[in-house]
Amino acid sequence: MGIDLVHRTLKLAAAQFGERVPAGGEPGDREQALARDCAAAVGEYRSHLRSVEFRKAVQALRRLWTLGNHYLEDRAPWNLIRQDREAGAMVLRTALNLVRMFALAAEPILPFSAQRVFDALELTPAERKVPLQRCVDLSALAPGRRFQLIPPLFRRMDAAEVERLKAQFGGRN
Repeated sequence: MGIDLVHRTLKLAAAQFGERVPAGGEPGDREQALARDCAAAVGEYRSHLRSVEFRKAVQALRRLWTLGNHYLEDRAPWNLIRQDREAGAMVLRTALNLVRMFALAAEPILPFSAQRVFDALELTPAERKVPLQRCVDLSALAPGRRFQLIPPLFRRMDAAEVERLKAQFGGRN
């Protein structure tokens, strides 16, 4: 789920604002464009899932995560907070909502990881079952809502381990 986007977002938000979704700032054009791009990626992902094209679905899901990573890198809330705390709060609130969306989207493919994120965001049972076509809501987690820090979802592998696994499971081209 955006391998370190989840952990990095939760950790930065907690360090700057406590374990609550931060208030402040208003979403702008970048966030509207992000929501449109995410909706298109989720639509593509849903289409591939319905067609049982799992490899294409995973590629579409990765594109969705890339959108979130690019947003976070471009907006750099770790720097923005020092210059404009309100704008930094809005970017982190948006990023927390991206984390929610990623978990909802990934749940069919990565159910255990999605459940860990659902638990961290303290989502209700109904909030965990939002249909994919409605998961792109970058304001679903309102300011003041509690969340919990969790360790990284996945561990990093060194190059030697990656090569060993490729040899073992890579198949033939």
